[in-house]
Order: sequence, then C-alpha cells, then structure tokens
Amino acid sequence: MNYEIVIFSYDDSDLLKGVLNSALHSNARRITLIGGGKLPYDYIFGIKDDRFQFIKQNSRLGKPKSVIEAISIVREDVVAMVSGDILIDNDDILDYLASKFSEDTGVVFARIEPIKDTGLFNKIFRVLWIVNDYQIRYKLSKGLPAHAGEILFVRKELLFGYKGEINEDAFFCNIAYKMGYKIKYSNEVKIRCIPPRNLNDYLNQRRRINYGHWELKLEGNDPYSLSTISLANIRHSFNILLFVIKDDPNVLPSLILLIFMEGLSSLLARIDLWLGREYGIWRLISR
Repeated sequence: MNYEIVIFSYDDSDLLKGVLNSALHSNARRITLIGGGKLPYDYIFGIKDDRFQFIKQNSRLGKPKSVIEAISIVREDVVAMVSGDILIDNDDILDYLASKFSEDTGVVFARIEPIKDTGLFNKIFRVLWIVNDYQIRYKLSKGLPAHAGEILFVRKELLFGYKGEINEDAFFCNIAYKMGYKIKYSNEVKIRCIPPRNLNDYLNQRRRINYGHWELKLEGNDPYSLSTISLANIRHSFNILLFVIKDDPNVLPSLILLIFMEGLSSLLARIDLWLGREYGIWRLISR
C-alpha cells in the first residue's frame, strides 16, 4: 500500500529525531514535517532525502490547524499522521502498519504505552492505557468505533470533512465507521509516549481530551469513549473495567484513582464546552 507520512511537532527537541529516523527508514512515498518551536533544526536541515519536506510554523498554530494544513497537501491514498513526541522502538513499524491496509480498511492504529517511569501519575497513566487497550478491543468486538492517536493511518477520502475538531483521531475513526470501512487495531505493535509528570499536567491533558470527546458527541460523532458511554451504557463501562481487574487485580488502587480523575476531568471538560473555551492550542506538558 502506497502511503505518505505527516509528522506534527512543536517544542519536541531531540525526541523528534527518533520519529524522523523511523520515517526516513520507511517506504513512504512522501514525508512532511509540520511544526516549529524548539526542534533539532541542524538535524532537520541536514536531511538529504527527496521525499522529505519541512513546513515551518513561525508561531504555534495548534494541532487542529496543523492537521487542516496537512490535509491540503496530501497526495497518496493513505496518510500516516504521526506525533513528534513519541518513541518508536522499531523502524519497521510504520511499514508494518501500512501493510495492514486493504481495500475495506479505513484506519489503522497501534497500541500506546507510556515510557517506564516512577511516581503516582505514571502508575495512573499506565493503567489508563491498559484500560484503553481493553476498551478498544471490546468496542471493536461489539461493532463499535474505536480510536487511538500518536500514529494513525487514514484513508485520504476520510480527511475532507474535518473542520478542526480537537480529537482528530477519534473524528477520522468515527467517519471510517460511518462509511463502512474497517477499523484495524494492531495491539501487537506498541508505541511509547511521554506521560504527564504532575497533577496539573495530567488533569489538563485529560480535560482537553475529554473536551474533544464531548465535542464530537455533540456533533453526532460519538467516539464511544469511557467518558461518553459511562452514563449512556453503564454495562459497556463495567465490562471493560472488570476485564482489567480480572487480568491484574494489583491495578485496583490506581484504577480507583483513575476513575476519580477521569470523572473530574470529564466534568471540567463539559463545563469548558458549555463556556465555549478554546482548546485549539493547549498547554504543553512538562518534560
């Protein structure tokens, strides 16, 4: 399957180098970097590959506007949207995920895990992604849409209804579902992300993501996340959490904290949406 890569990066410093290395190692037809701020510019401008282009943003525009810019330049039938602040341990992962595409596929994404670290919020964040893995597999088994970000392969025809929604990954996966395309989850492939290091960062990140979930639900594109199905379908939420506890009872203390934090962030997100707060440019987490 022919595909191209678009990488979104702002203030990602040397983290971006690993992502770029993986992209350049791939068989992608085109590789575009969109971003600015603190980036490894010597490395970027030293890339000698005819497939590569860099679109520099002199000021931070935010992910939604960057995605809209990316959509305007996509040429191939499939595009991989990649975050610049992740760790890709195997340079063959991008081609492997691309190989999962077939004529009936709309989107493909991988499993996300936080890097190993110490501290309370790393434990909560790790349990969050364990829950997310179970949630994705459960929803797909029930014929519901599921989503994950960081690396998302999307069929080009699904891109053009995007208007700047905060959670673009959930939006594209929902459109794929509505158009009858398959949503493929490669949970054997793991992408590592950087977890928030403190309460403020964690709450702000989850608040913004839950804002995006509620935004989509109000548009009629329910992402069926835990925050939006917890009240509408308690059985789904209960089954997902039960699977997690059965698999590892030791996660229960962190899971209880996670449920509280998700409830709080979802409530704050609903208030933000009601007040018309803008999340197009969000606060970057501490690293």
